[in-house]
Amino acid sequence: MGNQFLYSEIEYARVKWYLVSSGRPGSIEEILAVTRNGFLKAGQIQERLHQEGIIDLREVRELDE
Repeated sequence: MGNQFLYSEIEYARVKWYLVSSGRPGSIEEILAVTRNGFLKAGQIQERLHQEGIIDLREVRELDE
């Protein structure tokens, strides 16, 4: 059984566009500013952005601390 994602491809594209166009690092707060639908969804989007090389998750987590 594969992963079940809480976000749609449209939401993911919206977040990706926002981060790429603004040059933001991709913190949970920045993702929530676009999705406004919970931390789990934002975390999943954050993980996918990291996997695609859009953001550096280690750097983002240091900023979150």
